[in-house]
Amino acid sequence: IRVSVSPIRGENGAVIGAVACWRDVTERHSAFQMITDSERRLKLALSVANLDIVDVDLKNDVVVSVVNGAVVRDAMPLAVDAQTARERFVEIIHPDDVAAFEAAWQAALSDIGTFTAEFRTAPGPQGGVWIEAKVESLPDESASPARLLVTLADISERKNSEQRLELALHELTHRAKNL
Repeated sequence: IRVSVSPIRGENGAVIGAVACWRDVTERHSAFQMITDSERRLKLALSVANLDIVDVDLKNDVVVSVVNGAVVRDAMPLAVDAQTARERFVEIIHPDDVAAFEAAWQAALSDIGTFTAEFRTAPGPQGGVWIEAKVESLPDESASPARLLVTLADISERKNSEQRLELALHELTHRAKNL
């Protein structure tokens, strides 16, 4: 229950009574609790899955928010001194992979839908890591892309496994030819 009390003052300014309003806010409190619980579950799921969500406002070309932040914080801290959201990403991407990132970014800017890109981060203290970015382009009222929701996942282990498998297949092919 939410209580609101307002004093009633007499002609001389002294309090001579009060008006009290009682409002049942059970439904509002329950809705707030559901949202809080939902946010907590989302953050836990993102943490377990080792995913980040980056919300980009295309109209102002800024990163609005980063949810979870483990991948961004550990593998690719978004450049804070960059002028635009795109620049914030480009500054942390390995130079050889910027073209693939730019292609996915341009696709998201020109069409509504989901786009995927894989890229390495620029080498840092821990070396570069492989990131998979899934970009969901969200429309405004005129059906033009207005926001990007970008999920980021560290896929370094998968890429290392693929590289080892490729080397093993290459070696197997070489030995088969020798036989």
